[in-house]
Amino acid sequence: MFERSSSPTLLVKDKGEVLLANDAACDLLAGMAIDLDEYFPESFGRYCKTPDILYTFTEHTLELNQPTQSEFEFINPMTEQPVWLSVIMLRVESSGQFYLQVFLSDITLRKTVFQELNKKANRDKLTNYLQSPWY
Repeated sequence: MFERSSSPTLLVKDKGEVLLANDAACDLLAGMAIDLDEYFPESFGRYCKTPDILYTFTEHTLELNQPTQSEFEFINPMTEQPVWLSVIMLRVESSGQFYLQVFLSDITLRKTVFQELNKKANRDKLTNYLQSPWY
């Protein structure tokens, strides 16, 4: 089930070693030049626009022992284009060992459409100036 899932998923050891990555994760991360042989979250942080927040988010997940979700903007070094990922992390235990299960989702299209709609909603069509929120 893990391997065949269309949702990019990683299983990470508590020290950051990526133990498993399904095909969807390998495809997504290869397209972003993220090396799965490196440690998580450092391998992601190299291309994240807010690496400190990504690291804090990961530490917070390990401390809370609760599922956490956030969205991060990355720069794809191959295309130099922004890539937005939704990241859900879950701390799991098996035989006394703790792991992070990391679910990824490429939300770039949704973010791009939202930014365009926001720009259109806040600009006057005739003058192309920002509209005041007061009228």
